[in-house]
Amino acid sequence: MFLEQWDAFQVAFQGANGITQVANGPSAEVRGTEVQLLWSATPNLRLSAAAAYYDTELKDDYCPGCNDDGSPWAPAGTKLPLTPEFKGNAVARYSFGLGSFDAHLQGALVYQGGRSVYLNVADNAVQGDVSANTTVDLSAGIEKESYSVELFIKNATDEDAPLYQVSECTPQVCGGQSYGVRNQPRTIGIKFTQEF
Repeated sequence: MFLEQWDAFQVAFQGANGITQVANGPSAEVRGTEVQLLWSATPNLRLSAAAAYYDTELKDDYCPGCNDDGSPWAPAGTKLPLTPEFKGNAVARYSFGLGSFDAHLQGALVYQGGRSVYLNVADNAVQGDVSANTTVDLSAGIEKESYSVELFIKNATDEDAPLYQVSECTPQVCGGQSYGVRNQPRTIGIKFTQEF
């Protein structure tokens, strides 16, 4: 568990001609909890899970009087962008003997909550939030001495949610024309490894 207090933290935003500017912003506070569990349920089954919860907020107005109506770009109490309130993962790995080989089956589930892109509330209303996403990775493999072969499926459910969003210019100019950097699409492959 932690409490982080920032005074005049740095904020990056798109300025004139699409060039990123960095300026000191207001003060903010982050209260968080990060937990991790590792459990050998049986000699063959290993389970792990991790989760993080972040409660973020501005302690002061961000750029008071900067909007045409005299309001701030973001009032005190606004959540910080880019970091989801909750994210977590769970992994199960089952190891067993298969003839003269060591074999395993593994599944991993990863979840990341939705989050805003910009600290500026009006800009974020135009751009939109990054939606929550969940991915599943699966693998099965065998190994012997210094060799291993693994069949894997990354993003088995073919989740198509963006990981983050960017745009070429400010939301006032480009509007909602943003680019979402997406998850790797479902990928099936074989990996061969040799240790030297």
